[in-house]
Amino acid sequence: MKTFLVIFLIATSILKTNAQGSPKAEDFFKTSTILTFDTNIKPEQLIGTIIYYKLGDKDNFEYLPILSPEQMKKYEPTYNNKILFQTMATKETVASVKYLAFFNATVGVKNLLEVVLEDVLDYRVPSFTTDLNVKTQTFLFAEPLIRLGYIVEYIDNVNYCSLTTRLFAEQKVGVSGNYFVSADAKQYSSTSEFATKRLISLHSIKLNPFVSLTSQLGGSIAKLNAVALSESSTSTPLNTDKYQVINTLKLGSLKTIIGEN
Repeated sequence: MKTFLVIFLIATSILKTNAQGSPKAEDFFKTSTILTFDTNIKPEQLIGTIIYYKLGDKDNFEYLPILSPEQMKKYEPTYNNKILFQTMATKETVASVKYLAFFNATVGVKNLLEVVLEDVLDYRVPSFTTDLNVKTQTFLFAEPLIRLGYIVEYIDNVNYCSLTTRLFAEQKVGVSGNYFVSADAKQYSSTSEFATKRLISLHSIKLNPFVSLTSQLGGSIAKLNAVALSESSTSTPLNTDKYQVINTLKLGSLKTIIGEN
């Protein structure tokens, strides 16, 4: 009886945290433009790159490194190693949190999903607004892609999180196993082992408006310093709180830029 009471109290506490914690989990990605679970790519491959895609084509996102290996040597990851979010999520929560969307098919009305989101590390490089060399390299690659009809974004921050989950189903508590009792006294038993996914989020700055402005200034990238480039105007993505969750990112080719097939 004592064990049952302890489990019940812990469960009540977790569900209260869920009500307050779910928005915090989404807030962490509020300045992100893209999230991916692609296991074929590493965070360090994406930092200091441009990503490009055609509007409406959600299956073809490509990236190109634009900073030299010598430049990249200066930038080391910052290790955060902290739990951002830990809860027992209902079907409604899973459906409303975009980065949990792929669990929709497995979490039913009689399930709970245990979720632990850990912030592992960040990579950051200078914004093109503050570094002349970065600015020059960024626009050198971006301009021809934009002329070809691509949306082009510069990646200045890459975050890596680990997302650990475990599924519970409503059923009578037995004498062994992993159990959970909700605040309304419903009993749940784990039906799976812990599974961990790698979640990479990107903060990017859309370059199309700046390339357009460059044309208005007679093609002078230097003049952008005085006209529009400031941290305040570029630190928040244009699609605020509407990040995209994409399946894959693939390495692009310079042939696209120079017009070769």
